[in-house]
Amino acid sequence: HGTITLGGGSWASSARGQYALAFDGSSTYVDMSPASQPQVEDDQTVSFWFMYPTAPGGAQNMISRSGGAGGSFIGFHDGISGCGGMGLGVWNFAGPFIACTTSFPSVNTWHHLVYTYNGTTNTLYIDGSIASSSTTNINTGTIDNFDIGRYVGGNEYFQGKLDELRIYSRA
Repeated sequence: HGTITLGGGSWASSARGQYALAFDGSSTYVDMSPASQPQVEDDQTVSFWFMYPTAPGGAQNMISRSGGAGGSFIGFHDGISGCGGMGLGVWNFAGPFIACTTSFPSVNTWHHLVYTYNGTTNTLYIDGSIASSSTTNINTGTIDNFDIGRYVGGNEYFQGKLDELRIYSRA
């Protein structure tokens, strides 16, 4: 449920042969309603398939959920502490990374990313294997904004494809 703002983007073939959203890295995103999803500090699982064409040269948000001074973000980032450089993972609003890896999966191939939080532990899975786990504190707050393919507010656009996004209120 949400408003799809594609700009120059398009629908593309997906990991399962259906349709995925293709993001151009400069203007395409999906603006979603934050209603009925877990708050930042609640138990949760975020799951989706992704593919990207080249190693990112800067920040690219795949999933962006924020509100007030809180929020959680999933994607690539090089300006957030806690990962030792360009990382793929989950980070708090203004940092740090709460689960990340600097070992990126191969380009032009579909990969499955899952992030779980059980009230204590943040765990990042890539293609079914644990890539990172931590007990770093997460932000608290009400989710007021939810964008797919960019940072809420209009920058850090993702270049690649996303498919089958699921958000559950359990870890």
